[in-house]
Amino acid sequence: MEYLKTIGAKYCAIPWLGKDKQKGNPDFEKTVEEIKTVAKFLKDNGIQMLYHNHDFEFKKFEGKYLLDWLYETVGLDLIKPEIDTCWVRYAGENPCAYLEKYSGNIDVVHLKDFVCEKFTGGPAYALIDNTGKECTDEKVKEYPGFKFRNIGNGIQNFEEILAASEKAGAEYVIVEQDQWYDDDSLELARKSREYLKSLGI
Repeated sequence: MEYLKTIGAKYCAIPWLGKDKQKGNPDFEKTVEEIKTVAKFLKDNGIQMLYHNHDFEFKKFEGKYLLDWLYETVGLDLIKPEIDTCWVRYAGENPCAYLEKYSGNIDVVHLKDFVCEKFTGGPAYALIDNTGKECTDEKVKEYPGFKFRNIGNGIQNFEEILAASEKAGAEYVIVEQDQWYDDDSLELARKSREYLKSLGI
């Protein structure tokens, strides 16, 4: 907490939560209580907890997305969505509609672009295990024609996403590109920045 305060952090995000800790698994209730404890501690110190989604939280349990179970069970007063628009879209949902669903509880949105041959095609990134180490299972390497792109160079409609983010009350949008291939990473960051400038951001 002292570190977070020292750097002036307003938010502290859970970047990933294993499938075994999601709704429908025995560890879910314990996980929720742990999250509530930490989130309350953060809130008492003026820091908001966020949860950064991937695509696998868009699997359903009893007719509801795992991600929605998490927000509903912990409570939006303690944990707010940090929507990664890439993974929402890749999971088969409309990022704008999902931002609207949590309007008033959105502070931070991740802008991420990509191309793919098949939506909901399985892991498009290296998964990590419960110790934080990368899984060695070769199946997670079978990317379904998926590649990250600098924003404005993929399939996402950022004019709509930015409008939806603003309408939902977002204070920050963060450009994120998980991987790059033949281009220089800083050059891609520059291109993303120039694209946002072309939209008036």
